[in-house]
Amino acid sequence: MVNRDTFVARPARGLLMPMHVAVVGGGLTGLVAARALRARDIAVTLIDRGGLLGGRLRPTTVDIPAAGRATLDPVPLFLGPTGYPTDDPRAPVGLPALALRAANGAHGFTGPVRRTPVVHLSTEGNQPLVSQFTVPGGARALLDQLVPRWGDDHLKHLPWTEATAIERDGTGWRVRTRESAAAGGDRRATASVLADAVLLTQPVPAALDLLSAGSTPCHEAVTDEARRVRYSRTLVLTAVYRGRSLLPAGPLAVSDSPVALIFDNGATGASAVGPALTAVASETWAAEHWHESDEELARQLLALVSPWADGELVWHAVRRHEHYRAGERPRMPFAVASDSPSLVLAGDGFAGYVRNPFDAAYTSALHATDHIGRELRRVARATNRAVPRTPTKPVLEVAVSSECEARAAVENGADRLLVLAAPEVGGLTPTLDTVLSVRRVARRAGKRLGRSIPVTVLLRPRLGECDYTWDEFEQMTRDAKRFLKARADGIAFGALSDRGGETRVDADACRPLVALAHRFGKEAVFHRAFDGLKDRRTGLHDLIALGFDRVVTAGRWTLALDDTAELAADVAYAGWDIEVVVTGGVTAATAGAVVRETHCRHLLGGFREPRASNNRRTPDRLGRSLARAFLADQVGALVAGLGQPSEDPHADSAFDTESDEDTPVVDALVAG
Repeated sequence: MVNRDTFVARPARGLLMPMHVAVVGGGLTGLVAARALRARDIAVTLIDRGGLLGGRLRPTTVDIPAAGRATLDPVPLFLGPTGYPTDDPRAPVGLPALALRAANGAHGFTGPVRRTPVVHLSTEGNQPLVSQFTVPGGARALLDQLVPRWGDDHLKHLPWTEATAIERDGTGWRVRTRESAAAGGDRRATASVLADAVLLTQPVPAALDLLSAGSTPCHEAVTDEARRVRYSRTLVLTAVYRGRSLLPAGPLAVSDSPVALIFDNGATGASAVGPALTAVASETWAAEHWHESDEELARQLLALVSPWADGELVWHAVRRHEHYRAGERPRMPFAVASDSPSLVLAGDGFAGYVRNPFDAAYTSALHATDHIGRELRRVARATNRAVPRTPTKPVLEVAVSSECEARAAVENGADRLLVLAAPEVGGLTPTLDTVLSVRRVARRAGKRLGRSIPVTVLLRPRLGECDYTWDEFEQMTRDAKRFLKARADGIAFGALSDRGGETRVDADACRPLVALAHRFGKEAVFHRAFDGLKDRRTGLHDLIALGFDRVVTAGRWTLALDDTAELAADVAYAGWDIEVVVTGGVTAATAGAVVRETHCRHLLGGFREPRASNNRRTPDRLGRSLARAFLADQVGALVAGLGQPSEDPHADSAFDTESDEDTPVVDALVAG
């Protein structure tokens, strides 16, 4: 707690004063927003009335004598990727992404995401539901990596602090605070936080009460819309037993019962001691029994939960959630209560087009921070303050087939190079001489520019499907060793297999090559063979499990801009576990829209113009694309344009599709 002082962000010596945002609420939305704002070099003060961050996701821990510490999640942590809207594909999506790659240079959430079956028990018998995605280790594993790094001088956390009023203060806001009731201290002790903008992430009714307490001037239409948001209540029983759990491997959903959902925290990996059960009461039953004592509630719920544990009950507790789930959420991803200075409401009570409440909280946070960042840039320029920056510029990788093309690419601003042969057919394995010459160009250019230009080499021994024979795989391995010994920075390859009529990543073929690349300390990239998979989520899961660093894709179609919704879902699901490289029709005219609509941070382009072939024996399918001319000026135009994307998501989206219309996915592995 900041005792009786006024907290304001201050610059380091010799630097301009940073813009400062007060974020009220330390739940999922508040944490995501804090990281996103710091990624823009905006100072953040996070005000939370609890001692530990996490809000409704914060787990309960209890020491069990002679057993250890049990950890119990208050709610099941079901993630997307189905939480994105089908009618608004441009919205940021997918909590599994936590796609804040630039936040303080951190890697963010690196833990795996796995499928978990949910069994539905009803009077009509058991029936399996569509499996959900969960985080092994539960909410704590998620929150441990979401919580910002507090060593940052411009990132402050005020625990056990309750915001009591928000008032205008010059060109900004003054947030008045006091110790929260949970702190058990002197609630009369007050402090203030001065900020250029305020983001309220509590449940909507609590945010509106805070605005009313300070008579904060707000847009009436916005607050009227926000007042329509209603939350359902629920009751959560957490209980620890000695013995074993009788629950199925995943959560159990129950119909026509006071307990709507029950799961074992030991099975999810959240708790080392178990059975540690969490039971969520149905919203109807919770509303009817809300005013009963905790003892009476525990008695009734334990009678329904205990049959699922074979052993003695050693601990239990009842937790009440006043704002459990928002109903009839407005479609707007956030609410602007005041424009100048900026005062914004965000959280899972908004973004009604996103079904999953966790996805809605994440989506709302990103939209709100984007809005605040734009407003503060304008204010900073007018007041000679440090201008909030746009998060890290997307990386541009260029496919080259010769030393001349490599030189032209780096001179026009390419960040990375992908070396290949035969770009006219989507790329094949290049010669060692080509790789060495390109690497020399990259090394010299890097010294001149003061930055490294990594070089990745394509491994593709032939055209056609990526189901390789043993001899072909041996050749790929020999080529990979030669390129890695020649100090290539990575290898790009892909192998698929048919399992029971379903095309999957060939793990047996890929695993040795991934291990080889990592043994040299280099990167393993899965090329556009990925686009031949029908189940892209399973494919990403397989690639993450194998340890791939990046995956190249254009979506289900040849051109990235034709499938931005699918690509956004890929980026969302991939998170920090694997980087999604978007390719397919990437040009100066389309790159801005592709980045904005997919939220990717890495682009790959071929930058080639079809040139008519004079060879009449050339098959018609390839005749228009043979001997493609490399367009170095397009690389420069794209690099210049990425810093200033157009505001219209569909502006400048026309591009040449002539050379790609008839090219199968497996023969368009690289060429953009």
